[in-house]
Amino acid sequence: MVGEEKTDEKIAEMLQFEEYLFIAKMEGCESPHQLDCEICMEKKPAGEMFTNETCSHRCYCRDCIGKHIAAKVEDNVYKVKCPMLICKGVLEPSCCRSLVPEQVFDRWVNLHSEPSVTPERRWIPCPFKDCAKMLEVAQGTDIKCKHCQRSLCSVCGLQWHSGHGCEEFQRLSHEEKDDLMMKELAKNKGWGECPGCGIFVERVEGCLRITCRCNIEFCYKCRCKWTETHAGCQME
Repeated sequence: MVGEEKTDEKIAEMLQFEEYLFIAKMEGCESPHQLDCEICMEKKPAGEMFTNETCSHRCYCRDCIGKHIAAKVEDNVYKVKCPMLICKGVLEPSCCRSLVPEQVFDRWVNLHSEPSVTPERRWIPCPFKDCAKMLEVAQGTDIKCKHCQRSLCSVCGLQWHSGHGCEEFQRLSHEEKDDLMMKELAKNKGWGECPGCGIFVERVEGCLRITCRCNIEFCYKCRCKWTETHAGCQME
């Protein structure tokens, strides 16, 4: 009985000691709503910390990241890396627009866009306002934005203008550019264009004989008007 009592006392002491360590650890922990910035070494609310998309580091406050970017841009550095020494993550202008003054951001974008960045490759922003991600492209090629999946011209940096030169495309009106973009989208999606009114339609299922809302019947495959002798499309 005496031995059992000593064992119980020892277990109680161990439990008490573990509880003490737990309480000490909890008291030493920072608030879950406060994080340390590794640049200014100050505690900041979690909402004031910056998270980089390419590396997910959340060690720096937004103010310090903004100053870090401004300093690099001042030195004509266009590829601004995450401040963490061993990290290869890059800060994208489109994700940091709110962190720096407008003139700093514009200079940063211009550094990306300058052809002198590399002999054969350069950076341009996606021309679509709802995307605006920075893209590294080769000269003289049509490319697709990896973020929004839309096509653009790497020469002029505008939306892809198949069949039109860069200068010719820039002279087009907004309506003509929108029409060209719609035709490019229809081509990529495989939509059919009514030979009567020019509206695009998408065939989900069924035969190739399409009746447009303008009452014109046409073949979805070859886009020709439907006739009684159109027994089989040559493009099938």
